[in-house]
Parts: sequence; C-alpha cells; structure tokens
Amino acid sequence: MKRGIVILTNLELTALSNLARQNNCTQLDLLQKIKPVANQSAHYEQTVQFNAEEVETLLDYMPLPGSTANNSLESSRTRLQQFFTNN
Repeated sequence: MKRGIVILTNLELTALSNLARQNNCTQLDLLQKIKPVANQSAHYEQTVQFNAEEVETLLDYMPLPGSTANNSLESSRTRLQQFFTNN
C-alpha cells in the first residue's frame, strides 16, 4: 500500500478533523492522525504519515472544489492531492 507524508498546518488539521466528524468517520487511526496539535498556533505545521486509502477517504469527504469559502479545506485538498502526484 502506498504511504507518504503530508505537511499540514494546525488550521488545516482542524478543518479536516471537523470535516471527518461531520461525515461520521469511524476510522479512529485517521481521526487521531488529523487531530490538531494542542497549544500550537494555527500556522504550526505538522508532518502526518498517510496511506493512500486515508487520503482518498479525506478527499471523498470534501465538497466540490470552489464550492466552499473555507480556505483551509481548499489548501488541505491541494496538499492531499499532491500526495498522489509526489509519491
């Protein structure tokens, strides 16, 4: 299974975590990976190791590109899509 690293800001982790919970994500490992880092600024960057299935799950939860004003989700989408192009 394909694995790789994605660097996400705390703001992006918060957006992904909220999105996963809104979609009733039951993958506890994934929820733990995208948990924002406590006591860090919004722009603090965290390195997260994902497998392809986890990235696909997060991308599936996302609304259509441009259909949200949430810049954190849009930047998260870009970073997650790069997972497939860079690995």
